[in-house]
Amino acid sequence: MYKKRLLLLLLFFLSIGLQSSFSQCLQVLDGNGVFTDTPEFVSCTPGIFTVFIQPDRNMGNYTIVWGDGSPNSTGASLLTTATEMHAYAAMTANYTISITDNSTGCTIMGLVVLERNPLASIQLPAGDDNFGCTPVQFRFINSSTQISTNTTFTWDFGDGSPTETYDFMNLGDTVLHIYLPGVGVQSCELNVTLTATNFCGSSTASFFPLRVWDLDEAQITPSASLLCYPDTVVQYTNNTIRNCFPEGNQSQRYERWNFGNYWGLGRDSIIEWRAWNPPIIAPPPIAYPGIGTYFVTLQDSSFCGLDDITISIQITDAPTAVLTATKDTICEGESVTFINSSFGGANRYRWNYDLGSGFQNGGGGNKTRTYNTTGDYTIRLAVRINGAQGCVDTADVDLHVLPSPSANFSFDNNNLCDSMDVTFTNTSSGAIVSYNWNFGNGNTFIGLNPPIQPYLAPSTYNVSLVVANMRGCSDTEMKTVRVRETPVSNFTVNSVCLNIPATFTDLSTSGGDPITSYNWAFGDGATSTQQDPTHLYTAFGTYTVRQIVSNGFCNDTSELMVTVENRPTADFVSTPKQGCSRLTVNFTNQSSANATSYRWNFGDGSSPVFARDTFHTYSNSGDFDTTFVVQMIAFTAFGCSDTTLDTISVFPIPTPSYTSDAVVDCGPVTVN
Repeated sequence: MYKKRLLLLLLFFLSIGLQSSFSQCLQVLDGNGVFTDTPEFVSCTPGIFTVFIQPDRNMGNYTIVWGDGSPNSTGASLLTTATEMHAYAAMTANYTISITDNSTGCTIMGLVVLERNPLASIQLPAGDDNFGCTPVQFRFINSSTQISTNTTFTWDFGDGSPTETYDFMNLGDTVLHIYLPGVGVQSCELNVTLTATNFCGSSTASFFPLRVWDLDEAQITPSASLLCYPDTVVQYTNNTIRNCFPEGNQSQRYERWNFGNYWGLGRDSIIEWRAWNPPIIAPPPIAYPGIGTYFVTLQDSSFCGLDDITISIQITDAPTAVLTATKDTICEGESVTFINSSFGGANRYRWNYDLGSGFQNGGGGNKTRTYNTTGDYTIRLAVRINGAQGCVDTADVDLHVLPSPSANFSFDNNNLCDSMDVTFTNTSSGAIVSYNWNFGNGNTFIGLNPPIQPYLAPSTYNVSLVVANMRGCSDTEMKTVRVRETPVSNFTVNSVCLNIPATFTDLSTSGGDPITSYNWAFGDGATSTQQDPTHLYTAFGTYTVRQIVSNGFCNDTSELMVTVENRPTADFVSTPKQGCSRLTVNFTNQSSANATSYRWNFGDGSSPVFARDTFHTYSNSGDFDTTFVVQMIAFTAFGCSDTTLDTISVFPIPTPSYTSDAVVDCGPVTVN
């Protein structure tokens, strides 16, 4: 409908041309009360239809062509408050209106439509049936009423095919549609619709039911399709899907069976055509003569034709289960492998290991299991051909599980430091006839109670005991003995001065086990658990500092006597303090008596000197005086220190130089 309306308006515009001033044209109220430059006036009721023209701006000299052959309307002006009206005769028609403002040369086009809401209707031609078998062609007549030239028709044939659209000329036509095979399988009764649409609205007509049928789908259900000889009897059932049977497709229902020449008599065994409507009579059971593949064909007849299906029946040898084991007698805790040697086409295997879980699905390969409890077991294997009827066989094998001894032992010492002696005590149980010990230290022993074993070095030793009974069943127990290595405690201290924090540095070493704890006692009641602690002494005196280190098993202790005293006073005298290069200066140490070591830095890049008194020679090869800073650091025995500075001035050596005005002449001569 939208496309038709757009086409009409396009024709209006083309009839007058697109003027450059089109965007400046007036607008008028359309039939819906909206100002527009493409007005439409639609009447959907019978009778005379009056159209009113009211502009959105004042017009000068104007001309209105009503399009129905009546005289044009003209005037000197048409104001926004006024209207120009025209009455159209009661008939179904379309009219084109043109409204021209002669003062501007602007023309707009409009459309007047007089029609009724269409009434869609579908009929089948006289004598046509509303049912048929695919592929089938049906004919439909468009018998709609109240149709105008603006009307469009849309057909939906109900089978999922694309809809078809026609213009008003479709009215009274016969429309053909072919329904293809498969439609009747989806739905037996289809709904065909016709929708008629114009300016005044739309309506839809339905034709239901349209019965579209297909062939039946022949199906056979055998009691078994795979059997093992001597089971050879098969019962067949006709389970054909009857197409649209409840919807009326019930005539010409027959069946025909062909069981083939299964006895080898040179002719097929056939049940000829017979009615196939409830009650359904199944064919008699067929007893096949032996191993082989047999074919059965069912033909189905319905109103729509014939369909058939052929299936095969296979009769095969029964499988034979064969089961053996690698051992028929084992000890507790040992494993045994069960060997599947079955033959005859088996493809499904179920195992029962007599462990309380019953039969379990498993593959056809060999199986290995461990038995931990003394007793007699029967292992069973069931084999079958999957999907076959009666194709099952079983086999079993017996297994004897003998009691095993239980190896165990205890020992008295473990995790001692550096070396230890260990006593081992046998705690094994069972009827044991042999004991074999391996102590991991290079020693072995055969017997019940071994001698004390020495472990002389830190290490981890694996100890094993193997016990056996008179039937040869054995058991092994392994345990670990560990000898720990004692760490070595050691430390240094620096700057043990009154009211100055002393720094303690750990120098301890560990073996196989890392040090896990540090315990310090500084001799004045204070302690620490840090690895490298600091401590402030507030009183003079001599203190014993103790360090204890531990790896969680072994400890070691070291001690150091420290003397807490005042800081030393560094002082020295330089002689001389200045002079010409090369200048040798003597340094006389005047530090306090508690200073025990010294470090001299002469300020000229030379190496430091460690002495109480010293001297140093300075050089100045430049042109200017140079001052050197001398540093002396005095230390006590425990690292307390003090620093003092002095300066030495070294002058460069003067270089002699002169000029004269002497010339070669006879004397006496004056020379400047």
